[in-house]
This record gives sequence, C-alpha cells and structure tokens, in this order.
Amino acid sequence: MRYSGIDFFEIVNGTDVGVSLYTQGCLRHCKGCFNQKAWDLDGGEQYTIEFRDRIVAACCRPGIKRFSIVGGEPLLDRNKEELMTLCSLIKEANPYIKIWVYTGNTYEDIKDDWLEFLQYFVDVLVDGSFEIEKRDITLPFRGSSNQRIIDVKKSIFEGKVILYEL
Repeated sequence: MRYSGIDFFEIVNGTDVGVSLYTQGCLRHCKGCFNQKAWDLDGGEQYTIEFRDRIVAACCRPGIKRFSIVGGEPLLDRNKEELMTLCSLIKEANPYIKIWVYTGNTYEDIKDDWLEFLQYFVDVLVDGSFEIEKRDITLPFRGSSNQRIIDVKKSIFEGKVILYEL
C-alpha cells in the first residue's frame, strides 16, 4: 500500500477529532478532485509497519474519536490486506474509535467484495464519486450531493442503505 499523506489531528473528514490517512492511487480522476496528487498509483510514500504503528498510537491519544481513510481511492484491491490489519489493530487498541472510509465506489458495488472489512471495521462509509456538477460546499463531510454518508453497521443489518445520522 502507498499513501499520500497523514493528518494526525483534524476535524474535516468526519465527526469529532480524528486522524486521517490519505491513500495513494486512484483511477477515477474526477473533474475538480481536491486531491489530484493522490491519483498516481506509484506516487506518494510506501506504507511500512513503522508508519502503521505510528497511526495506531495516534488513534489512542486522548480526544481522538475517529480514524478516517480517504484517498486517492482507498478501496483498491491492493490495499485490502493492509487496511484490514491496520483497522484491526486500531479497533483492538481503541475499541471506541469510529472508522470512516471515503470511496468513489458505491456501497452497492463494494458490499460483497469488501464485506468482511465493512462489517468488522467500518462504522461510516462516504460513497460515490465526486461530481463537479453536483458540488455543494454546504454539505457536511462530502463534496457533491450524489455522495452519501452511510451507517455501515445498520445497512448490513437491514440489508439496505441506511444513512448515517449526523
């Protein structure tokens, strides 16, 4: 896995104070994307065990209530194993932390291939590609009106998309 950045203390990518990991690589290239530097699959930095351990430690600091995985596109097949391990270690170290994942995919398109990851680790999924024509800066935690903020646990239980209540 590769990453383009990390923010160890932020309030932008979800509710409460959190840590955000920006994964590297995206094939969508959405017009107006806020993070074009993360498109290159070979760009950014190599993810290491030492870096992973820094993330886990950061998620255990007082006041940190959320860990967000953004991109690029985090849900590339090449990232699955590392994301599963990382989120498992974070949840083990801090069982109360909420994990948010941002993806250009829709929930319906990933729920089968990523079910184990979603059901065990992800609390909130922000899905859908950014669409410049639907850009709306008044929307919390997303850039365009087609994107949804999904309560993953409730959606899996109900067998349909349940939006997250902010």
